[in-house]
Amino acid sequence: MLSAAHLGGLTVNDIVRTLPHGADWLRVCDIAVRPDDSRSLDVACDAAAVDRREVAEGLAALASDHIPDVHVPLDRLCRFIVLHHHEYVRRSLPRVQAMFASLPADAVIVDRISVPDLFAMVSKELLAHLAKEENILFPAIAALAEANRVGRRATPGAFVTLLHPIRAMEGEHARVEDMLGHIRQLIRETDHAEGTPAVQEGYAALDAFDRDMRQHLRLENELLFPGALDLERALA
Repeated sequence: MLSAAHLGGLTVNDIVRTLPHGADWLRVCDIAVRPDDSRSLDVACDAAAVDRREVAEGLAALASDHIPDVHVPLDRLCRFIVLHHHEYVRRSLPRVQAMFASLPADAVIVDRISVPDLFAMVSKELLAHLAKEENILFPAIAALAEANRVGRRATPGAFVTLLHPIRAMEGEHARVEDMLGHIRQLIRETDHAEGTPAVQEGYAALDAFDRDMRQHLRLENELLFPGALDLERALA
């Protein structure tokens, strides 16, 4: 995993160029990202009056395949997930669906369901899931984070406890992962080397989508949701 200490010596441009998530994390930390920005991360944090350790630890944590035990402000993490992962899902779904639409309807079957139909189910479930997180759960988590920041107890929200909506979101994550697992099997078993360039590009987009989704769900399941429940208990 990248070290927070090492990141502190990099320029903003280095971070944006080398870390796929770098620009989005800097933005949710209220650091303006300018073209060819030669400021060090420390200088940029000072200019934005944000905590250097929080910014650096967030950059390091979000670059890891294994979520470490670090402090990442939960409201910033919610904003990052929406900006980086939710928007990626919305951009990518039409592209992958278009690739599947170019295949014969019975080209690939998994458990008697055509993969284009299976991916359409994933898409529908995901779009509804993102809306519930953005409009209901994430605002409740962000309110807890703000209460903690200003040193007050949490005020009553839409839920008696976050446990129930979080468990519901985790259940939806499991369903999406199961469907994507079936599609992953397709990628392993199908020889698409002879496909048209558009189909090959579509499969590459599907593979990238799958990798991003795994990191997306990992951030929520292993960092955001446990952190929110811990904070709720602390502020009760």
